[in-house]
Amino acid sequence: MTNPYRITDLTYWDHSNIDHKNIHNPEALFVEETIEKEMDKDGNEVIVTQSDYILLQKFPKYTNQTQIYMRSEDILTICDPSYSVVEYYQKTVG
Repeated sequence: MTNPYRITDLTYWDHSNIDHKNIHNPEALFVEETIEKEMDKDGNEVIVTQSDYILLQKFPKYTNQTQIYMRSEDILTICDPSYSVVEYYQKTVG
C-alpha cells in the first residue's frame, strides 16, 4: 500500500438546552447531520443534533514510511470510497 490512511469516525451531539456547542476537528470532513427531538429528565423537549464527520489519520501511526506491505490475509474489506472521501484523501495526502 502506498500512502495508507485510516478513516476514523467522529460524532458530535449538540443539545438545544445547552449553551455551548461541540467544536469539531477542523481537519475532519463533514458527512451528515441528523436532528431528533427528545425529552430531558424534567420533561422538557430538547432538540439533539448529531453531526458525523470522518478524519483521515496516517497509518501506521508511528512511522514515516509511505509504502506498507500487507498480506491479503491482513485485509478485511476493500471497497470504493465516495467521491467526497477521495477528494478529502487527495487534499490530505497532496
